[in-house]
Amino acid sequence: MVHLQPMRWNDGWPLIGEPSSKPGVGQPVIEHAKPLAGGFAQQAPATGDEFDGKALGPQWQWAANPDARWYALDARPGQLRLFAQPERPVRSLPSVLTQKFPAPAFGLTAKLELQARRDGDQVGLGTMGLASHWFGLRRVAGKPRMVLVRCAQDGKCSEELGAELPGFAAHLRLHVTAGARVAFWYSADGLRYTQLGAPFDATMGRWVGAQVGLFATGAEGSYADVDYLRITP
Repeated sequence: MVHLQPMRWNDGWPLIGEPSSKPGVGQPVIEHAKPLAGGFAQQAPATGDEFDGKALGPQWQWAANPDARWYALDARPGQLRLFAQPERPVRSLPSVLTQKFPAPAFGLTAKLELQARRDGDQVGLGTMGLASHWFGLRRVAGKPRMVLVRCAQDGKCSEELGAELPGFAAHLRLHVTAGARVAFWYSADGLRYTQLGAPFDATMGRWVGAQVGLFATGAEGSYADVDYLRITP
């Protein structure tokens, strides 16, 4: 859970919370006065993204130290380009673009397009944690197919192929309900959606809660363009 604690400087070092019985060490407070008096408009952190800026929004973080070779915002203006990285289990893939679950219940829809050079190239969207579930588009025998992958906490993964789509573009949707219950849906036209797989419970990661993540893997030169990722209540 994200929360605020007061901080003050003590001999050049930050002391967070309130002073404790141990000199120089703070302890959390349950409540604290606002640092500035008065009324202010309610603010909320950024969540979805139209990818029309010059930089990724502050809601995003990479699964590892970022690398500028993983993505571009100017290759196709108004869209996020994810350059395909060598395939590995998503839990150990550094080039996953993630953000924390923005609410206990929400909807998420992403519009994306895969430019695949060989079979196995893919783009995925899912929930990332100690156990990860994702779905997306994969080139199979030269055709665009939906794919669903489930990876347990022990690292073992299983997958199933879904329907063939008319093209290498799709709308992917997550429905998250109370208790972090997640369902995957997809659409070729953005109007008629089909559920893929059974709903499941998202799991938290180490030191963070559950996250949603985007990634692309495959041959060098392959990539995926993400037009937008929108969050709804």
